[in-house]
Amino acid sequence: WCDPADSPVSFDGVTVTGCTVCDTGAQGITFSSAYSYRVGIDWTDLPYTPSHNIRITDNYIARCGGDGIFQSCAESPIIEHNTVAMCCFAGNTPYAGIWPHNSQNAVMRENEAFGCVLIAGDGQGYDVDIDCVNTKVQYNYSHDNEGGFILLCTDGSNGGYNKDISVRYNISQNDKSQIFTLSGPISDVKIYNNTVYTKAGLRTNLVGSYDWGTAASPKNVRFTNNIFNMNSTGWCS
Repeated sequence: WCDPADSPVSFDGVTVTGCTVCDTGAQGITFSSAYSYRVGIDWTDLPYTPSHNIRITDNYIARCGGDGIFQSCAESPIIEHNTVAMCCFAGNTPYAGIWPHNSQNAVMRENEAFGCVLIAGDGQGYDVDIDCVNTKVQYNYSHDNEGGFILLCTDGSNGGYNKDISVRYNISQNDKSQIFTLSGPISDVKIYNNTVYTKAGLRTNLVGSYDWGTAASPKNVRFTNNIFNMNSTGWCS
């Protein structure tokens, strides 16, 4: 975490690897900065100063009350080969398993997220959140998450954006609630070559699309070449 200083500061060349983090009251692994202000981010007035060469890899996070892995304010971060299990149950804030936020060119790949709990909201295995650009979510495994596979969202009430997202080559198995949650003015979203399976007895919607802010709906979202084997009773909302 970058705290306020006499001039803007950031990290360059941080790797978090091989860690086991279990049974915390909040997050498992958090990477962020006070220097994160730009349109859509209003909880600081310090100028956006992203960190570089950030890699979060080969970690095991389990039974943490908040997010499993939360990464914010970085240029080209890589989140890979991590396992997040049974997190997001603290109940006072919406949490998700693994997610980048307020970053450019983030890559989430070859992770496993399962057993995330839906209490105050979200509860997905994966999330791409406010003010991300050119995010790739690929080759991940999501299963048995109460909030579903993935949330793609941004707050349109104060100019937030989230654009150019690729969700590809992922597997979602027996995720609940809804597989894909699209919220706010996200744009230029490509969802392709994913495999989704739900067993009988679940009530799981395939897609939920919602406004976040005034007249702030998802746009230019394309689903192509996916395999959906939905044995559940829900479909779209």
